[in-house]
Amino acid sequence: MGMTPNSLKLLLAALPRIGLSKNYQLYDGVIDEFLRDDLVQSFPGLRFRTFATQDALCRLLHGAIRKALGLAIQPLY
Repeated sequence: MGMTPNSLKLLLAALPRIGLSKNYQLYDGVIDEFLRDDLVQSFPGLRFRTFATQDALCRLLHGAIRKALGLAIQPLY
């Protein structure tokens, strides 16, 4: 997802504000793959898109999160 652990914690706490109340599983350094898919489907600008690279997906996803939730995601590459 291309973000720091702290940004991920903030995002997880804010998910109910966009209608995602599922409890996603976190493992040390790994996140449930369904979170990425659910987030992409939650933001209209990201639905039905093909992303050229993982970095492109992360940049667009971080922008959508900032716009919808007001969270400034700290990227991690």
